[in-house]
Amino acid sequence: MSDAKEDPIVYQVPVHMQGLIKSFAEMMTGESTPERIEILLQWALYMHIRSVMPPLAAHWNQSHPEESATVKEAIQKLQSLNEQWKASRKKP
Repeated sequence: MSDAKEDPIVYQVPVHMQGLIKSFAEMMTGESTPERIEILLQWALYMHIRSVMPPLAAHWNQSHPEESATVKEAIQKLQSLNEQWKASRKKP
């Protein structure tokens, strides 16, 4: 592994998974916009890595503080969107 800046990884969700991802985004945030899907994918990937390889996540957080802060912002944004969505669905 190198600390040098590398070309970004470009990932496209496979066609057979797109419906699932869009539905998940809608259930979590009320919408399946590209921005919300991007936030959701960051959250899902980071949370999975943190769950299955906690030392790797901890090491990455320490060695890449700027990138880690960006992911944390995305997680907070997703949590906020989810709370807003839940609040809008509550019956008076």
